Order: sequence, then structure tokens, then C-alpha cells
Amino acid sequence: AYERAFGIDAKTVYGEISIENHANVGAESSTEFAVGIRAQSNYGDISITNYADVSASGYSLTQGIVALSYYGNAFIINNGDISASSSDGYSQAVALRSGSGGKYTSALINSGSISDDGSEYSVAISATGGNSFIYNEGLIAGSIITDYGQDIILNKYGGQIVLTDDAINLYGGDGLIINDEYSTISMDNSTIEFCDDYNTFINDGELIVNGSNTI
Repeated sequence: AYERAFGIDAKTVYGEISIENHANVGAESSTEFAVGIRAQSNYGDISITNYADVSASGYSLTQGIVALSYYGNAFIINNGDISASSSDGYSQAVALRSGSGGKYTSALINSGSISDDGSEYSVAISATGGNSFIYNEGLIAGSIITDYGQDIILNKYGGQIVLTDDAINLYGGDGLIINDEYSTISMDNSTIEFCDDYNTFINDGELIVNGSNTI
């Protein structure tokens, strides 16, 4: 396509949106941005559950699955494969945005695969707005970026987080990362960065490092 491309796009002002996807979704644009699945509300909660493959390929900003609420909560449950790639380099495989402040939360539960395209401005997960909660027992390959609020990443039950020239940046508020037994965080020339508040990193699993890495 030579214009903006959307696989599924749902918007409301005051209502809540719930999407359950069981079919593969692909969005492609050679000149504009592309989004696989997007749900957006100004004042309501967003909930997206995915059981299939979702991919997006675009020229500018490219996003696989987006849950966006300006004054509400944003939730994504993923059991499929999500990917995003941009020829201009700016892509997000998963993007969550909740209302700001401690009242609202962005939450991701992943038992599938979430991966960025490995380019300089690509991230696997972007979670902004309020508090962020990421629970992984699948594969996350790429950077994880959060915003102000309390940020929690739980890597459990054989979950894998793979960072290759990537970063986990937990900005603002207290941060907690737990790499549980039988789970793996792999770092290759990558960083895990907390802000200046109270932060905790607990490793009961496997931490694999190669090259120059910083926690």
C-alpha cells in the first residue's frame, strides 16, 4: 500500500474497547506508517487478546499491536507472534499507553513471541503513561522502554528476554525486575537501566552476557 495501513483499527471517545483476535493480521505500507492492531480510547479501558501472528511493515512509525488510553488502563494478552519493522527505523512491536499518574496501569502478559527488527530506533515493547506491568513466559527480543510510574518486569516459567544492542529502560518511579528460576535474560552489548528511585533486580534464573553490558 502507498498510504497508511491498518489491519484492525478501533477508536472511541468515552467507551471501552475489547478485541480478541484469532486470525493472522498483516499491515504493509511503502510510504507511510503501518499498524497491525490498534485500539484507542480517550476515557475508557483498552483490552486486546491475541492468539495469532501480527506483523506490520512500514516506512515511518510501524507498530504491531497498540493499546492506547489517555484516561484509562491498557491491557494486552499475547499468545501469538508479534513483529514490526520500519524502513525508516522507528518501530514498536507492542505499544501500550495508559493514563498518567499512579491511578492507571499498562499491563502486558506474554506467552508468545514479541520482537523488534533490530534497527537503531526499534523497540519490542513501549509502555508509557502510568504504572507498567510486564509478565513474560514467552520470548521478548528487543528493547523494553517504560515511562514514569511503578515499573515491574516478571520473567517466569522459562521466559526469555533477549537483548542484542538493546536496552531495558525503566524511567521514573520504583523499578522491579525478577528473572525467575528456569528463565533467561540474555545480554549482548546491552544495558538494563533504572531511574534514581528505589529499584530491585532479582535473578534466580540464568543471566547470559556477551560483550560490554551494564546493569
